[in-house]
Amino acid sequence: FKIEGRYKDLSYVKNTTAFYRREIDRFIETHPEFEQESDGRVTLNFEPSLESAFNRGATDYFTNGRSDRMSAADTPKNSGSVIGSVKSVSRNSFTVKTKEELHNGDGLTFFSDTGELSGFLINRAEFIDEGLWEVFTREPCVSIPGLKPGLKLMRNKDAQWVKKMNAETALRKIPIRIEAKMDDRGLTLCAEDGQHHRAEIRSDADLADAKNEERAKEQLLSSLKKLGNSDFTASDVSLQCEAVKFLPASAMNQLRRDLIEKLEKERLAKRPILQKASENSVQYPIQELDYHANVMNSKAREFYEKHGAHVNQEAFEKGLGDTEAEVMRCRYCIRHEMNICPKQAKARGEKVKPTPLVLKIGKIKMTAYFDCKRCEMSLRAHVSE
Repeated sequence: FKIEGRYKDLSYVKNTTAFYRREIDRFIETHPEFEQESDGRVTLNFEPSLESAFNRGATDYFTNGRSDRMSAADTPKNSGSVIGSVKSVSRNSFTVKTKEELHNGDGLTFFSDTGELSGFLINRAEFIDEGLWEVFTREPCVSIPGLKPGLKLMRNKDAQWVKKMNAETALRKIPIRIEAKMDDRGLTLCAEDGQHHRAEIRSDADLADAKNEERAKEQLLSSLKKLGNSDFTASDVSLQCEAVKFLPASAMNQLRRDLIEKLEKERLAKRPILQKASENSVQYPIQELDYHANVMNSKAREFYEKHGAHVNQEAFEKGLGDTEAEVMRCRYCIRHEMNICPKQAKARGEKVKPTPLVLKIGKIKMTAYFDCKRCEMSLRAHVSE
């Protein structure tokens, strides 16, 4: 799983990691042949939604075969999810038909008649009736270019959701089972975490008979569940005894704290310690390295040469002279995306040659070549001196 975090805010990372955590847990629950590697269970204080995070849409790429739209060419920005449409526009406000709840500070977007993404922030949102809201903006609504009845609206910022994400959103606790055994000679407490870690303590203090056994049992079990700010949560608490005895709350609380401390020490003592990687003379499998190795600095060159490889070409970004380097080869085809694929043209009764397409970005010239028999596109680049 890859989680992109570059230039993303805290809410993006929280939301995405929570979404993956929830889906992985659901998978494990229905596939007993798998188990999670980490300890604990995560409780989320919100409903993860990838649509609420920054995104440019989604595609299944070639998972289910080739599709007509694999790229988001409309805008490089986050246009958001469709929430409804404009019903009417007045000078200071406009009404929106939507099933969503709108909030002050929400960001709304729309595509203009020219295909440009435009947008604004809601200054105030007022509920009118079921499925109908009145929206006020900072500027006069009649001065917002393109805002008109029937316009499809999207939301790329949910102010209420952002506020929730800025608070505590998740808590990880390790579930443990606690068992109490009571007899005339004292009390034994045992805790297990399900990962082969176990702690046990014994108190031989004299226990008095309980005046109300049912109430005493409830108090004892309730006390054992109170694990506070520890890393644990009590998934199961039980009591075994012939007759319930009375134990002062202060004594019970201290026994519980001692039990948890002993379990923590047991887990720490058995925690595997990763060994520091030692220097070795393993040979790199490729002896001659070109620009594909992406050697940008002396440290990278030093590493490869240390392991028996010779760097005869630096990274593409450092320039390869007059060499045109292949930087990508894939089944995705920009000609197919633009509806100028020879196969598409043939289906329309037209004839199109798969001529290369060129894109220039400063000193970089990229040329897309097409192998229509294999249905592949090769992107080659050249950096001018």
